[in-house]
Amino acid sequence: MANTFKAPLQKAVVSWLAAHPDVTVAELARRAEIDKSDLSKINAGTKPSLNMESAGRLAKAMGTTVEGLLAGNATAVPPPAPNAVRLDNQAVAVGVRLIPLGDIDPSPDNPRKTFDPEALAELAASIAEQGLLQPIVVRPVGARFEIVAGERRFRALTQNKAEAALCVVREGDDDGNTRALRIIENLQRADIKPLEEAEAFSLLNAVDPDKWNAAAIGRAIGKSDRFVAQRIAVARNLHADLKEKLAKGELKLEVARVMAAAPQKLQKALVTDHWALMDADNCRQKLQGKAIPISSAAFKVEKYDGEFLEEGDRRWFADKAKFTRLQIEAADGKVERLKKDYPEAMRLTVSEAQAYVWADNGEAVVVYWGEKRTEAKSKKRGLAAADCTAIVWLADNKVHTAKNVVLRSVWQAKVEKEKPGQQEAGDEPAAPRETEEQKQARTVNTALTAGLAGRPDLAKRLMVYAFLGQNVADIEIDIDPRPHFGDQAELLNTFVGGDGYYLDRYDVSAGAEDKLWTALRAMDETAIDGLLGRFMSETIHLSTGWHPGADGLCRAIAAELAVEIPANLIPAPPAEPEEVQDDTSDQAEAA
Repeated sequence: MANTFKAPLQKAVVSWLAAHPDVTVAELARRAEIDKSDLSKINAGTKPSLNMESAGRLAKAMGTTVEGLLAGNATAVPPPAPNAVRLDNQAVAVGVRLIPLGDIDPSPDNPRKTFDPEALAELAASIAEQGLLQPIVVRPVGARFEIVAGERRFRALTQNKAEAALCVVREGDDDGNTRALRIIENLQRADIKPLEEAEAFSLLNAVDPDKWNAAAIGRAIGKSDRFVAQRIAVARNLHADLKEKLAKGELKLEVARVMAAAPQKLQKALVTDHWALMDADNCRQKLQGKAIPISSAAFKVEKYDGEFLEEGDRRWFADKAKFTRLQIEAADGKVERLKKDYPEAMRLTVSEAQAYVWADNGEAVVVYWGEKRTEAKSKKRGLAAADCTAIVWLADNKVHTAKNVVLRSVWQAKVEKEKPGQQEAGDEPAAPRETEEQKQARTVNTALTAGLAGRPDLAKRLMVYAFLGQNVADIEIDIDPRPHFGDQAELLNTFVGGDGYYLDRYDVSAGAEDKLWTALRAMDETAIDGLLGRFMSETIHLSTGWHPGADGLCRAIAAELAVEIPANLIPAPPAEPEEVQDDTSDQAEAA
């Protein structure tokens, strides 16, 4: 069986760094006056050796000898005499000896909890044929011995009904450093499963939370502190039923990470929700609709009088409608404060905010990955102060602010200059305007929306058409309804949140009152018919992109509503395919 480490030098370096979590690879390289990249490769197992001069400096920096370093020892090994430890007040030799299997116990520090039966059977057969090629490493614990390394070999010998095993007995002190080192040695295995790794990180952190924090563990095994912290959260916060799914490979690790950030009550509710467990985005959206972390609030928590979900010292907002109302109030308050420096500051939807860029570099304000800025410190040459403003929008249950931004169209007109000769010298560049076709499309859309608001008979038929023509299995029309709330906006905005790309639809918890349905039942038919008509108009609106065009259904509804569509917005019918002449007879005649 292969060693845990690829080379003795790697073992020495990894062990030393594990025992000195405050020292980074870069710092050790500096102390040893060797190349940082060389030491990083040694630590990762991709460089097995050093020249003698560098090895001497590294050994000195680590407080050992060159011989000890190249033998895999992190520190100088003390002389063998007296070569014994105490086991129930009896001296036990430290070295290689035969120990009855009945006197050996697996270590609770081994992160691997599951063993592949087929691989174990192969190992047992190999040992039966060739013998135990590598001794099991144990340490004295009370009157027995505990495995430090080699549990698979121990299980294979047990499967072969062996009576004893050749073991290397290590000194049996159980201080935190020794225990931590054992855990790290086991973590070096390439075949460790995600949940086993997470449990090992959590166990190592519990040895000494101050010394073995996420950053220190990350340095010891070559991972980022974020990687380690996420694994620890999975080990400690993931619901037991979801842990079982993760262990069986029925749950993706990225979904488990999202779930671990939510209260166990919500996790339990989603254990059988296949849609939520399908991927991390689905899971995140589902959780955001049910509970919102306290950290998301832009208002004082004391203002919230709704229900909380609590777990230990963590809390979440459970009433999304009340949370959203307070979040909108906080966003509007932020807008008012911004108006001192930006008189035209405003609150927008996320889709409206996507029309803005930073005044200093022209990059998009709304981003979903990478650096998220809050202010541009300067403005590009060509922009006037009046061109710049501040905007506030809500997304992912949070209030976002961007100061010193401009409309993308203004940036394009004033910064991305037109070609020379297309404008007179000294003229201010004109902002790009809508094309005539775009204007016409907007006019048609406004007329369609107004017309359908008064024709519930058409709106209802359109809804049936949408259900049958779009997606029979999922009766959901994918639009943002908020622009069409009209005089019902104050009431209905409390039930719908999110942005134009990730709309948070109303989701009532099991057993709770369905407040949206109660509100809709209280509306008169005129209000309902108006809402329905305006919503359904979205399904037939013309595109307002560069090439607007009315399809057949749009033209049919427009005719019902007496809405005129300009001829240039009506696409030409597809050309008939040309008939292909059969030239077989011609070829035959020519032949």
